[in-house]
Amino acid sequence: MNFELIVVAVIIVGVLILVLIMSHGKKLSPSVVNRAIKDIRETEKLDPAHAIIEAHKVFIWTLASLIPERQRKKIRAAEVVKKFVKRMPNEAQIWKTHRLRNRIAHEPNMKITVTHADLARRDLIRALQSLSKK
Repeated sequence: MNFELIVVAVIIVGVLILVLIMSHGKKLSPSVVNRAIKDIRETEKLDPAHAIIEAHKVFIWTLASLIPERQRKKIRAAEVVKKFVKRMPNEAQIWKTHRLRNRIAHEPNMKITVTHADLARRDLIRALQSLSKK
């Protein structure tokens, strides 16, 4: 009896570990990452504040493509970031960019420099590249 319970418990734990590994290890295809990078770089043509908002939007949509479609519709941008940010080498910069985007959206008179936009684009691109299949 005890042996059977141990075997069942080991199987259940193994399945749970496998599910966790598979759900957290999803990677973006290189073509998806390259398209997102292209779209993020195209925001250089916009004013800095608008550029950050648009680049962030591309970033979130790209990450959201890793989330099952039925969950995608009800998840907020911060939740998307939270779901993947631990796998990124520049976690702090991604949260900083996310907060900056929120400030731009909610504080209409906020002044953003070209340098801010350039740094945000660089950080978003680096994060996406880290989630790309090699």
